[in-house]
Amino acid sequence: MKTLHPVLCAAMFLGLSSISSGAVFNFDTIASGTAMPFTSTVGGLTASVSGGGGVCKTTLLDFALQSGNSAITGYCSAGAGSTTEIDIGFSQLLSGVFLDFALVVTDTLTLTAYSGGSSVGEVSSSGSIIPGHGFFEGTLAFSAGNFDSIKLTTTTSQISIDNVDATIANAAVPEPVSILLLGTGLFGLFVRSRSTARR
Repeated sequence: MKTLHPVLCAAMFLGLSSISSGAVFNFDTIASGTAMPFTSTVGGLTASVSGGGGVCKTTLLDFALQSGNSAITGYCSAGAGSTTEIDIGFSQLLSGVFLDFALVVTDTLTLTAYSGGSSVGEVSSSGSIIPGHGFFEGTLAFSAGNFDSIKLTTTTSQISIDNVDATIANAAVPEPVSILLLGTGLFGLFVRSRSTARR
């Protein structure tokens, strides 16, 4: 049975790994009790999180959608800042973001996206109490235009967020023509190495 040439295997691996287009920030690698502001880096994308809160173990609370650690305002070594706001700046432009949230009291969570300090748009949700749990939980998704930061705000409620799924804008995904050219070149190298080995 013939095996794939090592160069061909490496190229296939590199081609597949370059398709990644974002990162999920679940705060599980940050020690519980860490106060805001803090930074987290996942897959080359850095998120800078600030507000009047910190990182908490969700086992201390009764969440349905959140697990591991969460970023929560007004709780767990609360940092200096508002307990009704979380700001997240990203090291690259994003084209979309999705997150799980929980509110302590009935309120509306608004996500406003910014690019260079100018508002790009916003989306809101009030969440609902999931049977068997005690907080107003839900999800928010925003994907209208490119942005580099988001602001999460409520009127009165503390905020908990987890699983912030950020999609990098214009992520480098190989084009079909580029893949074809790469494959043709690698095939040529393979043929040449086989013919050289036979001499």
